[in-house]
Amino acid sequence: MKIEAAVICGDGVGPEMMGAALSALIAVCKKYHHELVTYPVCACSEALELGKEPLPEESLQQCLAVPAVLFGNTGLEKYRDKPLQERPEGALMALRKALGVTTNIRPVRYYPELSEFSPLIERIFFYQTRYRPYRHGRAIRTVFF
Repeated sequence: MKIEAAVICGDGVGPEMMGAALSALIAVCKKYHHELVTYPVCACSEALELGKEPLPEESLQQCLAVPAVLFGNTGLEKYRDKPLQERPEGALMALRKALGVTTNIRPVRYYPELSEFSPLIERIFFYQTRYRPYRHGRAIRTVFF
């Protein structure tokens, strides 16, 4: 099976995290005899440094042309006071709008040393799902499952 994905490394720790994520994905693909083809995409602060929008049209088209997009961490302190259209985070918002997606899924970790302060149970895996409609710009509902 051939798996194609656009890769937006993002900013800050994003490239380092993406490197680790891709290493893991490559290992899984190798184990199950899949072929992983990745396409680097210029977006976020990388695009801004070149005088472009956070998600240039050619980058958006690259993302729309493949079945998956891997997106790293985004946002840098030096862009904090600029409007969203001029910040790296604008790439994430534009991509969400174009793809019609609104949800982040993140793992929730259980730390035994904090068990007396936590409502979490050690044997249950949790993922935090944050529903974030594009038009609101903030999470309106958080669901754990």
